[in-house]
Amino acid sequence: MACGDPTDLASPPRSAAEAVNDAAGPIRIAAERAAQKAGEHSMDEILALEQELEKARDRAVNELEAVERRLAEAERRAREADERAAAAEAALQAARKSTGPATAPAELPSRKAIEAEAKKARLAAEDRARTAAAEWLRGQLAEARRVADERLAGELERATRATEERVRRETEERLRSEAESANKPRGL
Repeated sequence: MACGDPTDLASPPRSAAEAVNDAAGPIRIAAERAAQKAGEHSMDEILALEQELEKARDRAVNELEAVERRLAEAERRAREADERAAAAEAALQAARKSTGPATAPAELPSRKAIEAEAKKARLAAEDRARTAAAEWLRGQLAEARRVADERLAGELERATRATEERVRRETEERLRSEAESANKPRGL
């Protein structure tokens, strides 16, 4: 502008505070935009983590249901074996009671019958052992589920914190960069 230009007289001189306020407006707008974008990015990452968590839970539930079905089947077989063993034991006791000292050797249970009863008793014992193992397995599954839930919650919390920290750093860097570019004097 040349000296004596009428536009010089029309605009009063600006104070330093007015100049700062004028520069702060674009910085504030840029900061708000950056914060909004960071918030949107954080939400997207949190939603993705929640989807992964849901998929992991679904897989764990499916695996647990399969194990529980096998466990129920093993328990059913164990109950049936216990019933057979109890019936065999009762028959053996009845046979022992019915054979007195005057009983002839032909009336005593045959070797095959004794072996069959022993086999039934052994199978019943094995089924009881399976039932005990199934109970132990059920306890282990419950503990594994608890540990998996804790681990999953911890990982989700860690990922959320890491995402928030990264977004905060990115936002601060963007704001710093925008503030520096806004504070640079424009072509003099």
